Amino acid sequence: MKILRGACADCEFAELERVPRKLWMRLLLPPLRHYYCNQCRQNVLARKDVVEVKRWMTSTLKDFSKDTKQHPG
Repeated sequence: MKILRGACADCEFAELERVPRKLWMRLLLPPLRHYYCNQCRQNVLARKDVVEVKRWMTSTLKDFSKDTKQHPG
């Protein structure tokens, strides 16, 4: 299980699914949320704000790359 403080180089938070935390996780690591990454197939503990920012950045970059491909030059 990884504990992430920043972006994961392997998966970039592209395919994280939220997993309910066990009681011990809630008690010992309250600010962290439990996720499962379908891309790197690992359980991940990360802060909600880190995941949301990275997801937003990834989706925004995809949107901009689509726009530049449709409107060259």
